[in-house]
Order: sequence, then structure tokens, then C-alpha cells
Amino acid sequence: MKPTSPSSAPFFPILLFFITLAAAIIRFAGIDFGLPGTFARPDEELLISEGLKFFNEGFQPQQYNYPAFYKYILHFVFRVYHFLAAHGPGFQFFPMEKYYFADRCLSAFFGTATVPLLYYIVAGIYGRSAGILSSLFLCFSYLHARDSHFGTTDIALTFWTVVAYGAAMKIIKKPGSWNYAQAGMAAAFAFTTKYTGIIAVSPVLAAHWLVKRNCQPFPRDKAGKAKPATDGFLFVFVPAVLFFSFLSSPYLFLKAGDVYKDISLLFNALHVSSSGGNASIIHHLTFTFYYGLGLPLYIAAAAGLAYLFSRKKREDWATVAFPSAYLLIMGMAPVKYVRYMLPAIPFFCVAAGVLWAEASKKIEKLDPWFFYGLQAALLAGVLLPSARNILFFDRMALRTDSRVLASQWIKKNVPRESNILVHASEGTLDMPYDLDGYNLSWLSKGGDAKVIPEIKMDRAIIDYIIIAKHSYFADRSIQYETARFLADIIKKRGREVFSLKPYIFTREKGKAPVYDLSDVFYIPLAPTGLVLYPGPGITIYKIER
Repeated sequence: MKPTSPSSAPFFPILLFFITLAAAIIRFAGIDFGLPGTFARPDEELLISEGLKFFNEGFQPQQYNYPAFYKYILHFVFRVYHFLAAHGPGFQFFPMEKYYFADRCLSAFFGTATVPLLYYIVAGIYGRSAGILSSLFLCFSYLHARDSHFGTTDIALTFWTVVAYGAAMKIIKKPGSWNYAQAGMAAAFAFTTKYTGIIAVSPVLAAHWLVKRNCQPFPRDKAGKAKPATDGFLFVFVPAVLFFSFLSSPYLFLKAGDVYKDISLLFNALHVSSSGGNASIIHHLTFTFYYGLGLPLYIAAAAGLAYLFSRKKREDWATVAFPSAYLLIMGMAPVKYVRYMLPAIPFFCVAAGVLWAEASKKIEKLDPWFFYGLQAALLAGVLLPSARNILFFDRMALRTDSRVLASQWIKKNVPRESNILVHASEGTLDMPYDLDGYNLSWLSKGGDAKVIPEIKMDRAIIDYIIIAKHSYFADRSIQYETARFLADIIKKRGREVFSLKPYIFTREKGKAPVYDLSDVFYIPLAPTGLVLYPGPGITIYKIER
């Protein structure tokens, strides 16, 4: 008996269903990580606070570090959440962790939806085999799966970038006004989700140039004369970008001065905080994609991109346009956040999928059982490293964060009238919101929290001191806990009552956990037995008066 042919009609829809289901499970598993602590992931609070302000303060954003489109979608999700939950008589706010959970679910939805979307786009260009392989690779791409858990703009940006890519492919097939309008809408939504989304115009520019260069298939007027492609680009695409940008984030235009000021401050802050200040392209090529895809899939993607470059087909050049432009532009930035490379991940998966599908055609005449067995073995080898990373991340995300464990201990053992000093070596230790009833102070040099200046420490009334430290971030830590004034207080009057180290520290080369040191997030990029659960190490001292 021969195995079922993948060319049979029901095969691809069934396979796509299971791939999408796997993508959803992977992206939603452990999505409540860190809760009820609400600062487990940087930047989530910026978006959620804006989404909540829209309930009472109108729809003008308070800050423009991010455009407003994702915030508006998030606010709509919050309103639906309130309506469905019918939270008490009249309007009341939920506990904060509920909004974080809703935000992360929105991001996971965008991440899951990108998987079947990529299939339909690629299948229409390169065939269903390439489409199913591309979606499979994206499903198990570690960086995309990991960041789909985070309530930030990066996954939504990736989704809209893929939509723009699909519209660009339609322009290559039929450069009509409707396809240019769709491309303009998608590019606008990418831009108003995150400013770097403006690079989503690159596949559209490439498609337009390729159609114009090949002079066909141009639409024709009633007299039979070819209409220049410029009509669609200048008079449809560009107005569509402007219209949908205004529609989805109007205050980018109405408050252009404030937008420019906030973006300038953000750029300066990123430049100052960058490690080394050099261009990040080498870091992304040697670190981000290595861990974000896994070495086998990364090699397949690189080979696929080279293959697409070499074929010189219109659709190939439009496919490589975005990752090329994105790497060149974002690779010049000094900041080295791995999440900045997320929009390029689907295109790497497309390149690997197309190359794999084309190579399969060369050997499909072999014995069917051998052919499909070989395919399965190779796919398993390519996907295994990334799948292993995903399993590790989801398993860690399902474990309780050390900050939550510390807050649980405090609620059980520390009287509410106690004065608690909080200090962390990587910055402020953000304890869960359910400690709001406690008298917490921070030893810090800035921020919105109640601050105890260092010089007043000797006169402060302190009952407990909380110190947080993570040795694997030591290169960016300010070791306040070793300062004489704090060490003396602990030495003379302190007694350790709680200690939690969620990691086993080692300096042995090649064995230390690998973190994204530019983005303080306490789950490593690669599996390790040295990390027991997420969060910093926490020690609590009781201070005798």
C-alpha cells in the first residue's frame, strides 16, 4: 500500500488545521507567566496603562513611544472583556493582572493567526507544499512562539508585515488599484502598530518596480493602451497609506510635534542604553537568528534566501526585499534586542519552505515510503532544536515567578504596618500589585516609586529589606547591595528570613544560561538545567530596631 499523496485535496487543509492548532497551543501555554506580578515583561505596562486611560481620558495617547493602533485594539479588547464579564453593577476596573492576561492573549492571537496566513500567501505563489512547510517552520520558530506570549507590539507588527507581503504578491500577479489599496492599508497598519513597520512598504516597492520593469501584466484602458504602474503606486498606494495611518493613529498627524519629541527622547534613550553602541547586524546574524530559529532551520533559511536571490524571479525578489531591507536598516541600530528581528522571521521560514519544496521535487520519484520517511526525518532534525527551546520556555513560563513567591511569603509572614525597603541590582524590583497594601519604599536614583535617598538611609525606619539580584545580568548591575551603608545595616541589625535563588550560578564556559542581556527577562533563550524558575534571586532581611 502506498502512502497517501500530499497532492490529494483534503491533505493540506487537514495538515494546516493541525499546524494552526499546534501554533495556538504553543503560543497560549503559560501565557499567565509572572502573574499576579505585572512587571515580568518590559513594555507591557506602557501599552496597558494607555489602553486603560482611554476609558476615562479620551483617545489621545499620553505618550508616543508607540503609535496608537495597537493601543486602540487593546482598548477594544478591554471593553469586550468588561461587557462579557459583566463585572458588577456599573463600571468597575478588574484587578490589573486580568488586563495583562487579555493583552497577552491578543498578542498570542496575532501570533497564531500569522501561521495560516503565511500558508495562504505562500501557497498562492509557490504552491501548497511550500506554503505548508513555511507555516510549519513558523509554527515552531522559537523566537516567534516565545514573543507571542508577550503583550507587546512586535507580534502584531509581524502579522501586518506579512499581510503587506501578501498584498505585494497580488500586485505582481495583477497590479490593479484594489491590490495597491490593500497593500497601502496593511503597510499603514504595520506603521501605526510600531514605527519600524514603515519598512513593510519594501515588498510593495519591490513588487511595483518589478511589474513596471517587466511591463506586464499591466491593466489596460478601453482603448487597449497599457496603464503605467505608477498610477497604482502614486495615486492609490500612497494615499491609502496616509488615509489608513490617519484612521488608525490620528494623533500622529494632529500632534506631530509631541510625536517628534517623544520619538527623539526614545531614540536617545535607546542609544544611551545600547551595549557597545555599534551596529547590531552582526549580533543578530550570529546570536538572534541562531537562538531564535535553531541552527538547522537557520541554515535552511539562509540557503533558501540565497536560492531565491539566484533564481531572479519576480516573486522571489519581492520575497527577499523585506528581510534584506529590514536587516540593513534595523541592523544599523545600536540596540540589540532580539525581538526587533521578529518581523523577519516569517520571511526566513518562507525561504526555507520554498527551498525545501523545490528540493523535494527532485527526489519525489524515489520509492514513496523512502521519500516520505526521509522527509519526516529531515523535518524532525530541522525543527527539533527550536521545538526543544519552545518546550523549555513553556515549561518555565508555567512555573511561579520568584517575585510572586516572595510576595506570597510576605503576605503570610510580614505585618502590613511594616516598613519594607526594596532594592534590586538591575533596577527597581517590581513586586506584584497585590502588595499595594504594604508600606513599600525603594532605594533608587529615579522612577515614580517612593524613594529613600541613600544619604537618609541611616535615619530611615526600616523593618525589612528586600534585595534582588541576578548574577547572569551582572555586567549591567549596579551592586548597591554591597555598598557600605546598606551592608552595615544588614550586618549590624539584619537577620535573613527568606532566600530564593532560582538559578544555579556557574562561570564554566559554555554551561552558563544564555540570556538576551539587552532585555531583562528572566527565562533563558536556550534550555538549561541551571534555571529552576523565572525571576531574580531574592533575599529578605528582618531589621531589628
